[in-house]
Amino acid sequence: MKYLSLIGATALLVAAYGVRGDASLSQARTSIQKQYNKMDSAYIRKDVNGIGVCLGHDFLTRVKGERLKLNRAQYLSMIRASLQWVTLKHASTKIDSIKAGNKPGTMQVGASCTTVYLYQPSPEGGKKPKARKLTKSLKETDTWQRTGAGWMIQSRVVDER
Repeated sequence: MKYLSLIGATALLVAAYGVRGDASLSQARTSIQKQYNKMDSAYIRKDVNGIGVCLGHDFLTRVKGERLKLNRAQYLSMIRASLQWVTLKHASTKIDSIKAGNKPGTMQVGASCTTVYLYQPSPEGGKKPKARKLTKSLKETDTWQRTGAGWMIQSRVVDER
């Protein structure tokens, strides 16, 4: 009888831990999606500082299949320069998958990002070319770290295919 009680208690603990683990994953997903939404809004407003608040201080990014890595300052500088030539009409990042990361307090997130923007080419020969509407979709694999200030992206791999 003691063994049955022990097995029952163990089953309850496992079930409770599983529920708590699922709840933590669900909470992390909700919090991280809010961070993506903040970044999407910042992109539309061309607010580079608003994008930066979601990036960890040791943030690194690269394009899948390429060696070049950009740190936080380089990435934000690139974003600042590229936003001069476009008007964003829509930016949306949605979480496709999420799981606990390799280190405590981290999450591995797969996300789909879609942007719709108007690109204004440089004038040629005194003529102002017509702006072009472009849609860009890509996949991102982000490692998020929970910090005292909330969830922040530590690393990103972009798949442009």
